[in-house]
Amino acid sequence: MITKRLTSLSLIISLLLTATSAVMLTTSAHAQIPTLPQMPIPTDIAQAINNVMAVSYGSDYDKLRGCTLYHHKEVSNYDGKDYVSEDSYCIAPIKYQVEDVNSETRLYLLTSGYVYDGKSGNAYPGIGGLFELYKMGSSWVMSASDPFIYTGGAGRSQLYDFDLSQVGDDKYAWTGKHCGGKGGQSGCLWLMYASIDGKIKPVAEIDLDYHNEIASKSIYHKGEGDVSHERHKPMTGGFYPLTVTIENTSVNYRTDKEIAPRTKDISTYAYHPSKQQFELVE
Repeated sequence: MITKRLTSLSLIISLLLTATSAVMLTTSAHAQIPTLPQMPIPTDIAQAINNVMAVSYGSDYDKLRGCTLYHHKEVSNYDGKDYVSEDSYCIAPIKYQVEDVNSETRLYLLTSGYVYDGKSGNAYPGIGGLFELYKMGSSWVMSASDPFIYTGGAGRSQLYDFDLSQVGDDKYAWTGKHCGGKGGQSGCLWLMYASIDGKIKPVAEIDLDYHNEIASKSIYHKGEGDVSHERHKPMTGGFYPLTVTIENTSVNYRTDKEIAPRTKDISTYAYHPSKQQFELVE
């Protein structure tokens, strides 16, 4: 298995990616691709990844940082006045994977980045992207993407830790956690991003881990969860159902001793095609 990643654009831009910039991106390919852990990378895949980066985030490549500098400008109007906010992100391809799906060869790509212009507060998200391409002749064509997924905190994207998983007999998706916390409480959402109708969409958002501290009683409640794909059970909409197991614990944080028996919550989620989301079924 080879790991890879990409973003989603229209078919016209997808065809443009495969046909243009081959000469222009030859040099930058050698600069960008080493950020990926899989080596060596076939020439056609390296070119496809660099084309995706150029079309999605621009051509401002920073050799020192080893990433593409994406400059985002947003204009908002308040009380009759326009206000401009600008953010700059350092984005690079992190993971890619090639799989055979329904007799097609598909390339999955994940990009991840961070804010480098000083805006790094805990609530400030990072940016990343997910892409799916398919092989057409000797070229790669975009089939689905979302280059602008905002997750994480302190200006860093949590997509970096996501992995490609087989989520159906002929379906792959990116899965991982999005975590955050404040004031003695924290928690994680387990997310699945899949290709739906030409776009990369979050099709599952499941509460998985939590930590709740009660300082007045010197205790904290903790839940640690796990998600498994039930490959032996009937699929819905091409997705395996999910079993979510959360183990609950209460601990006296002064003595580090558990103060109550552990409990276990087990739930089943299935994909709802009309809602394009996983829902709790039992």
